[in-house]
Amino acid sequence: MVPVVESTTINFNENVVVIRGRNFGSSWPDVRLAQHALKVKRFSAGEITASLPPGIRPATYTLTITAHDPHKGSLEGFTTTSFAAK
Repeated sequence: MVPVVESTTINFNENVVVIRGRNFGSSWPDVRLAQHALKVKRFSAGEITASLPPGIRPATYTLTITAHDPHKGSLEGFTTTSFAAK
């Protein structure tokens, strides 16, 4: 199943994005915000917490999640997310 993003929340205190949805896989997913590869700090099948890149500016970005499942291979899901200045 393709990863589905239902919501994203930016936590400026921890400098992370929290991504909620489903089908994020059973192995550590790859997460990209535009051209930036994000470091995944925590994940489950329904939630991912990833570090934001230093100096990222408020804007609208394409968020890409590549979920990895040893039985189904790798699948990508896309969404557009935006965040405002803190």
